[in-house]
Amino acid sequence: MYADRNSSPLGDELKNYIAQYDEIQKEYQRDLASLGVPLAEEEETALTDFLAQLPVGVQTDNDGKSIFYGKRSPACEACRQGDKSVTFYLSLQCHHHCFYCFNPNQEQYEEYQHKTMDVVGQLQQLHKQRRKLSHIALSGGEPLLFPDRCLEVFKAARRLYPKAHLRLYTSGDLLTTSLSQQLAEAGLDEVRISIKPETDSANQEKAIQGIEHALAHIPIVLVEMPVFPGKLSWMKNLLLRLDELGVQGINLLELCFPFVQAEAFRQQGYQLKNPVARIIYDYWYAGGAAIAGSEAEALALVRFAAEQNLHLAVHYCSLENKHTAQIYEQNHAAADDKFLYFSSRDFFLKTAKCFGQDADKALAVLGSEKCRSIPHGIEFSLRQLDKLPDDLQVAIASHVIERRGKELFLRELHVKPVDLCEIKADEHWLQKL
Repeated sequence: MYADRNSSPLGDELKNYIAQYDEIQKEYQRDLASLGVPLAEEEETALTDFLAQLPVGVQTDNDGKSIFYGKRSPACEACRQGDKSVTFYLSLQCHHHCFYCFNPNQEQYEEYQHKTMDVVGQLQQLHKQRRKLSHIALSGGEPLLFPDRCLEVFKAARRLYPKAHLRLYTSGDLLTTSLSQQLAEAGLDEVRISIKPETDSANQEKAIQGIEHALAHIPIVLVEMPVFPGKLSWMKNLLLRLDELGVQGINLLELCFPFVQAEAFRQQGYQLKNPVARIIYDYWYAGGAAIAGSEAEALALVRFAAEQNLHLAVHYCSLENKHTAQIYEQNHAAADDKFLYFSSRDFFLKTAKCFGQDADKALAVLGSEKCRSIPHGIEFSLRQLDKLPDDLQVAIASHVIERRGKELFLRELHVKPVDLCEIKADEHWLQKL
């Protein structure tokens, strides 16, 4: 994204308009901190610094929200847009009680600790509706508390969607050689096993044993886990061990505060990442808000893997990478009128805005048919930006489409000034907005 315009002070109208969104950001962060986990004082720059000096062999996707060394799972590649990908859960019941688990942050958490979902019936209904699915996942809770039901789900998924990529999320300690073989025979393509650094070594070894059982039968075996600040040395040793075992890859997630168990996070000295998000919104993913320092150590692990030339693929999937499938789903099918631009960079619907005298100058250049009036200014398509004089002060607004009842509404979430000189100097400027 182009840098904020800083060649001259912003005009009062534009400055006041942007100030509204700055206050929303601050209020949101204050509300989060009031739940019991403080906001880090310093803004986190680890990602910007990493992208500025990308290690050899490391690639990026989704505007730097997904960073990987080696080959990602095909399910991770599909996740960004997610329109043919679906994740089910049998139950939210689990025999672990991780303080960072975000299941308590989901709707019907109490209810689905004591009952199971009819996932086979859900799959049959989607198939009846002719829903195209390329990736199907089963999560929890701990799905392997119900091994027979798991097998039924994957057999049904393979029968209804013979070409779909099927994956399972599990803590791994309930996997046996026999169960791994049965899952593979049922059609399972991939298993993702979590290792919990906050547990004792005996429980960690149980997960490792589950990995070894899975490796004997299941085509793709990955580890997926959050990165806990302060565990960098332990994590490096884990990567070396997984590489030695022959595990194909590890997905590193940001450790998140799921709006529960605040005392456990305070005891660890954790703070919320600053800023909490690039664009504040009510995201569906129940993970919560990212913890400061988790991203920095995840990136350090990607760099370590590249420097060590590991066979193990290492993928850092940021919290914001999780959010993009939602924004794509809400916005990609929206009617693209002459003012809205669907961004291929972050999937928000975008418009350009000018205020005050800048609006008068822009209107004189573009003409009234290419602009629409807003309070104290005008709004127009991003496609018109390179036609404007360099000295105009322009802001880019990001929107989502929301459904309220039977009606669709365009909701503005964020406004940021841009520098027209920088835009005009880049022939690919539109794809970067």
